[in-house]
Amino acid sequence: TEMLASLHTAGLKLGLVTSNTRSNVVPALGTAMQFFDRQCLFFFDRYPEPKTKSWCLAEGARLLGLERELCVYVGDQPADAIAAKEAGVRFLGVTYGWGISEQDTQFETVKAVSQIAEKLVPLHAAA
Repeated sequence: TEMLASLHTAGLKLGLVTSNTRSNVVPALGTAMQFFDRQCLFFFDRYPEPKTKSWCLAEGARLLGLERELCVYVGDQPADAIAAKEAGVRFLGVTYGWGISEQDTQFETVKAVSQIAEKLVPLHAAA
């Protein structure tokens, strides 16, 4: 919640793209859901026919009125990096999940939740 609040306070627009269901994610995030733009919540079960993560990332950028190159997808799986590339958005891998390790060098990574804001806020300020 603290990290999402800091991103929100810095003026970043936040969306959520997950292969999980709304009923699993919303209770887990609790009050942190307030920081996400309501139109950019992409759960596995949002549409009758599930959409790919890359489609959701591109659609989220469109809904937010942002160029894809200005968007960053934070994920913990190599498939997340592939989806970001397919959608034309940057990727930031987190090594505290279970699919990306600190030895992965094909994309930028962070080791802790607190480092996400350290990486993204300067990018936003420079844009």
